[in-house]
Amino acid sequence: MKNEIKIGDKDVVLVANALTPFAYTEIFKKDFLRVLMSFKTLQDKDPSKYTDEDLSFVVSRSSAFAEIAFVMAMQGAGKTAAQLVNYNRADFLTWLSEFDETNAFLSGEVLNTILATWQGQAVGGVETKND
Repeated sequence: MKNEIKIGDKDVVLVANALTPFAYTEIFKKDFLRVLMSFKTLQDKDPSKYTDEDLSFVVSRSSAFAEIAFVMAMQGAGKTAAQLVNYNRADFLTWLSEFDETNAFLSGEVLNTILATWQGQAVGGVETKND
């Protein structure tokens, strides 16, 4: 699945496919599906209707959203499997430093787009492609 979103002031192409969980686990040494399942509580919620509790959840998990977005963005940039598994936390932090906004990954819209991309759902008017 492919989606283009705005994270902060940057347009980012996210691609999710069968490689995504394996690359995430290699780079961050965390179980991708376990991390992703922790987001299930917000899966069908409209970001404009988040409660204070929902917003606290987003804030507490923003680093995980950013990590998943990093993997999907590198896939969206056309990186190969060999390139992806050689990335590390420093590469991720360097990528984060390219965003001018400090709260770029706290947006409910960004969260929902990351989740929708993984679930194979197009967001907005972006052309989709199964990769």
